[in-house]
Amino acid sequence: MMNKMRAHKGNKSGVKNVHWHPASGKWGAVFQYRKQRYDLGIFGTIEEAQSAVIREKEKLGIPVFDNYSKTD
Repeated sequence: MMNKMRAHKGNKSGVKNVHWHPASGKWGAVFQYRKQRYDLGIFGTIEEAQSAVIREKEKLGIPVFDNYSKTD
């Protein structure tokens, strides 16, 4: 699944809402919805962080699209 928009071209993970967390050496998952920030935590892999974002968005009823992957 995927978010409506692709990750910004400067995004190191290539996955929207997933970023590198240098202090821990792992991947962070965070997004904003209706002016509220959802910090989902730190994960060992990009895939785990991506799954956390998808699960939380589905739980909140936010549309999740099927093109949620790394940019080309």
